[in-house]
Amino acid sequence: DSSTMLGMTGISPDSHSPFTSHPSPISQSEIIELTTDGGFPIGWMEDNELEEVSLNLQAGDRIILYTDCILEAKSPANEQFEKERFHALIKANSSIAPELFVEKLIEALKSWTASETLDDDLTVVVLDVG
Repeated sequence: DSSTMLGMTGISPDSHSPFTSHPSPISQSEIIELTTDGGFPIGWMEDNELEEVSLNLQAGDRIILYTDCILEAKSPANEQFEKERFHALIKANSSIAPELFVEKLIEALKSWTASETLDDDLTVVVLDVG
């Protein structure tokens, strides 16, 4: 399938937030993934059925929408960046401004791939709840 899939991840600084399922063993921030079978497509065909997702968001929550380029970026050793590295990057940079987070992400991907360009299209949207 050649369609681009969209991932959705949220981070909440408050471990008691309704956006959090339970306290994170790594830090006070919890990463919650919203998933469906195969992810969220960026474009829809007329006959696609959509799943509605509702969240209780609070001030300080961050939502990150991203394409599969991030998780599938490959190192020179042909290893993918994967979810664990992405989550570690999110947690390590959860308090910086969204535009700085995107810059850190792009730097991390370039470093991981040992390249100034990526093999796939990259889309990332970072939304902070105020």
